[in-house]
Amino acid sequence: ECDVDNGGCQHQCNENDMDKWCSCDEGFQIASDDWRKCVGLYNILSVYISEQTSKDAKHNY
Repeated sequence: ECDVDNGGCQHQCNENDMDKWCSCDEGFQIASDDWRKCVGLYNILSVYISEQTSKDAKHNY
């Protein structure tokens, strides 16, 4: 299945006799909402920091 359109994977498609799975390049990880897509770890960290900053700002009132 990996031979056709990279198996639908954004980065790497891996397979054995029983299964197929996607993996990501260094600095990326599988997206939580789609196992075929990769998201940058920097983007995830930025969102986390933004959420924490918002929570901290709410507690300072």
